Amino acid sequence: MKKLNYIDLGVHEGEEIDIVLQDYSDYQDDFDLTIYGVEANPNLFHFLVGKYKHFDNVKLFNNAITMESGLSRLYLGEGTLASSIYPTKNNVTNQSVSVIAYSFFDFVKNNILDFEDSFNVLKLNIEGAELAVYENLIEKNMVGDIDIFCGHHSHDIEKISELESKRERYYSLIKEYGLELEYLCGEDKPYKSINIFERYDEMMKTFKLDKNKDTICTLGSCFALEIRRELEDRNFKTSPVLGEWEERNEQLVWYNTFSILYEFERAFAGRKTNYDDLWKARRWNRWSGYQEPSRREVFHETLEGLIELSEKLDKEIIDGMRNANVYVCTLGLSEVFKHKKSGDVVCTHPAYNRTRGEGLRLVEFWNLTKEDNLKNLQRICTLVKENNPNAKVLFTVSPIPLQRTFTKTETDVANFLSKDKLHWAAKKVVEEFDNAHYFDSYEYVMNLPKDVAFESDGRHVTRDTVAEVISRFESKFL
Repeated sequence: MKKLNYIDLGVHEGEEIDIVLQDYSDYQDDFDLTIYGVEANPNLFHFLVGKYKHFDNVKLFNNAITMESGLSRLYLGEGTLASSIYPTKNNVTNQSVSVIAYSFFDFVKNNILDFEDSFNVLKLNIEGAELAVYENLIEKNMVGDIDIFCGHHSHDIEKISELESKRERYYSLIKEYGLELEYLCGEDKPYKSINIFERYDEMMKTFKLDKNKDTICTLGSCFALEIRRELEDRNFKTSPVLGEWEERNEQLVWYNTFSILYEFERAFAGRKTNYDDLWKARRWNRWSGYQEPSRREVFHETLEGLIELSEKLDKEIIDGMRNANVYVCTLGLSEVFKHKKSGDVVCTHPAYNRTRGEGLRLVEFWNLTKEDNLKNLQRICTLVKENNPNAKVLFTVSPIPLQRTFTKTETDVANFLSKDKLHWAAKKVVEEFDNAHYFDSYEYVMNLPKDVAFESDGRHVTRDTVAEVISRFESKFL
């Protein structure tokens, strides 16, 4: 049995405990779960005692969590709104009660005897006292004992005027120590909440990279290219190296799961580029020739030159993929176009980057389902397992949003649906294949303020954010 402690600081009415218990119903044969629920509000605490009286593995505590143990005042919220130890928090009243408070270190020492030997999940929603917990964890060298930090992605410190001078330190600690919360919330969009038992299995599967031995091949959207550049800046070995194309690497971008799969099939299943799918194209109304559409930005003025160029790309990409033992695949979108003649999916919309020509009339739109995407990812993992058995495949979802949609919905809605399908497929394939892993760069980026995460165009991720993503990558896999 796998020992797992779920520590809920700020239980409120037990919304997150309910999610954990519901998920646990599918994992009872595999996990020994103990829930430690801390709620400072005495009225809510008495309600919780009645609610969970039949759950032997739920232990409840009527305490506050602060920087130091002792007595503390708790300022009650209006109605059932959250209370706080800070009187300047929004929505608290002048009514207060005295509660026994503990530092997180003292609470653990007094109540969780198997803490150091267990997988520990910490949920925080303690109305501004999160900073006290972070500082206590750091002071007592306990950060590494928490395997998952979770909660709502809002920051209550912003609601408390007396903590304004400490906000910079709060955010710097989160960044320095990797204290970002994975989403777990029963009140707001509970369907987005993590399953802590699934995350346990994912984390236990995590492999470790050796910078001196491992070679990483990145495939996917523009975000994959940014990841590759940052990895190279940190002296990771990457492939393929595209010689004369190295400066821009326009051909190292594959937006959909089909175009990524085609590269694995070229490398491991003998797939050949279908030159019957070439079409005439012109760029920016000043250049005309031919395009090979299974990859991005592959053009030449003559048909013979295009085939020669494509064959050169084949060799360099195939060699690079065969020499790699780690594949990082960033999944970009589910709206694709397939060639009417062959049925093969093309890499980009035929009019991408002001391209004009025959392509528009030779393709038809296809909105991939989550099952379509999963089938492609399963095929990728199977090919890698059969042909490069010691290699690992890391999937993540690109945070770069759709620029436009070809469906009848609004772009924001279409983007959400597209990313949701890709996320589902990535998580599903990780459950099925031992060589598949998931990296949560998408979740990290999307939970940052938009003006921090993205450039002024609102689409491309800033270099600083990419650097933070790779720092988290190193923390997890090195």
